[in-house]
Amino acid sequence: MKAVYILLIGLLSSSVLWGQDSLLLKATPEAGFYSTGVAVELKASNASAAIYYTTDGNRPTTQSKRYQGPILIDTTAVIKALAFANGKKSTILTHTYFIGEDSITLPVLSLSIPPYVLFDPVRGVFKRGPRAGSKFPHTGANYYSRKEYPAYVEIFETDKKRVFDSKIGFKIFGGMSRIFPQKSFSLYASKSRYGTKHVRHRIFPEKKQKKYKRLVMRNSGSDFGETHFRDALITSFGKDIGLEVQAYRPSLVFINGDYWGIYNFREKLTRHYLAENFGYHKDSVNLIEHHKSVQAGSRKTYDAMRSFMRQNSLASDENFDYINTQMDVANFMEYEILQIYIDNQDAGGNIKFWRPMEEGGRWRWILFDTDFGLGHYGRFGFRNNSLAFHTRPNGPRWPNPPWSTLNLRSLLQNKNFQANFVSRFLDRLNTTFDSTSIIPRIDKMASVILPELPRHWERWNLTSKRWQKEVDRMKEFARKRPEYMRTFLRERFPQFGRDVDFKIQVDSGGIVELNEVIQVKRTFRGIYFQQLPVRVKAKPYFGAQFSHWEMDGERMDGKELSIRFSDTLHTLKAIFVPGEHPAVQQMIINEISFSDSASGDWIEFYNDSDKDLDISNWVIESTNKQTFTFPAATIKSKDYIVVCKNEERFKKAFPSCKNFIGGLPFGLSSEKEIILIYDDLANPVDSIGYHFSKDSAKLIQTIVLRDFNLDNNTIKNWGKLQRGGSPASVNPDYIKVKKQQDWNRFLGYAKTGGITAAIFILIVAAYLVVGKRLKRS
Repeated sequence: MKAVYILLIGLLSSSVLWGQDSLLLKATPEAGFYSTGVAVELKASNASAAIYYTTDGNRPTTQSKRYQGPILIDTTAVIKALAFANGKKSTILTHTYFIGEDSITLPVLSLSIPPYVLFDPVRGVFKRGPRAGSKFPHTGANYYSRKEYPAYVEIFETDKKRVFDSKIGFKIFGGMSRIFPQKSFSLYASKSRYGTKHVRHRIFPEKKQKKYKRLVMRNSGSDFGETHFRDALITSFGKDIGLEVQAYRPSLVFINGDYWGIYNFREKLTRHYLAENFGYHKDSVNLIEHHKSVQAGSRKTYDAMRSFMRQNSLASDENFDYINTQMDVANFMEYEILQIYIDNQDAGGNIKFWRPMEEGGRWRWILFDTDFGLGHYGRFGFRNNSLAFHTRPNGPRWPNPPWSTLNLRSLLQNKNFQANFVSRFLDRLNTTFDSTSIIPRIDKMASVILPELPRHWERWNLTSKRWQKEVDRMKEFARKRPEYMRTFLRERFPQFGRDVDFKIQVDSGGIVELNEVIQVKRTFRGIYFQQLPVRVKAKPYFGAQFSHWEMDGERMDGKELSIRFSDTLHTLKAIFVPGEHPAVQQMIINEISFSDSASGDWIEFYNDSDKDLDISNWVIESTNKQTFTFPAATIKSKDYIVVCKNEERFKKAFPSCKNFIGGLPFGLSSEKEIILIYDDLANPVDSIGYHFSKDSAKLIQTIVLRDFNLDNNTIKNWGKLQRGGSPASVNPDYIKVKKQQDWNRFLGYAKTGGITAAIFILIVAAYLVVGKRLKRS
């Protein structure tokens, strides 16, 4: 053993392990943004090393320019350098220096790649090349290449700091958009090929994700030269309604130091996207593109489902229910509603859908490549009957061949689905697709890229006039499309009757949930169809209770209603009154552990009443809307119940705790969290929120309520422990508080003259203490 120890010490102190035998190369100053020119000094760890460098994107060799002294950089450029000494060479150093680019407001990606890869007239992938067809779309052109090339990328954030740099794979990306002078491209991280397993940076601030296997730098597809954010705008609607979409962030790209314009960071839709966004292993998902192109896994269950549709009518509820076990019908319905609304004439076959390889897995659709929507086809696109287009039984060919409309045509055979489809379409027209929602979003997204657009227009010989025309066209589409869509729906489904103007008014005590998807906080006004019922549900805030409804002045009771309209104008009012939930003292959030590495996260509840409480189907909701539903369970009078994340770890940490339930599907933040409790009818019961600084959170493992009678939504009423808690038993802080309360009560009695009662309390307390000590002895 001693010999092994000596060997390890020798290895640790060796030059190999410490890198002293490696040839290192450093540049001063670092890559970044500079107001004026800089002199870049290159220095190798071996003073006798020869250093060679390039500034055109080419890989440095001994044939490149030899470093003799500081390199003056007075315009944006990329330095790539390599050192040689004693038969060894350094890794290639790549630094981009941005000179006079202080006005840039977007993140920047600097791509360095040998120029011949892109611009060689015979082989360059940015060129048409000699093998291209003479007529559009120039079949055989170089830019249709699928070949991957090694490149180097540096990413700079809006604060001008370099946040990622690495060798990476580069490949031209896109379909017909490859014909545009500004080409889209994709980036591929690979440990084996490039030494980098992921692009490690939080590219999209709205997502927690900090690493990506694949990314796309998109030229806005068919929207190139137009708004440059049309697809991002449309997919933001998809995100709002729960569809899978690509994250978006506008940026600037420089290639070998040359400005290359505005690009859009987008996630690349591969099996890695599914792994990164939904937690599945990359080899445990099926991903299909277009008609039957398998990108990952298998299409076996998809083919079987489609075969069933062709051979069986979904007018039968039994057949429809079976299909719902194979595909997520609600997801597909939302997907089709959005594609029809935006009049995406390219949606028929330009599709991606996926399914996890697990029992009960269902096919879901991913929204992408929507540039043909929102008026791209022309000013009067809002007049197009896309409902007929997406349900046509015989297109007969692109963009809506029969295979591409089969799913929706089959589902619409079912009367219940027809009602749900039309009802949800009207919901979306009244909210997500309403012009009062869309136009402010257009303005907001336009304002982000507007400061950078003049330079982009100049680079690609574009005009501000065309950009403004396309932005205005999208706004006009948003204003006029809903009326046309309701007409198309009435014509296709006349059984649902004429328009109804429906208003909802809500007082300050809660919200109204309309058709399960619209949250009405104050007022709502929308158009529905007379023969199509709407569903409303009153949801009181904490500290309030629902009283009743008033429909056109008439009282209606019941928290949930299904309303059938009798006229063309109706007003519904929801009336709430102050009041706590009856079980507010029976289900108290009493102790929370969020940083105990031994037990994992858990929440303790206490019943401070004299009655047992059935909490079956009650719900815990977290800050990010994740939920836990209680199974059949009862919290007994003056007793506790604990819900934990990891049952095995919890049992090991607290073997004496028996009254607990495992399976909490979310973790608890140590810094900021809101926990809400709802009963089985979705009435709010209890809540607690906390917010600690990062430094404070490091010192806290558990927080405990000092007294059951205190307001647990006031953080000063909680004790902060630097140790594990006491699940399903009395909190130590509670005992301390009770002792202090008893002493205060004694002093109070003595002060007010109740000396006899005070002495009696002391005698009883002394008797209990002595009794306990005698019992121990």
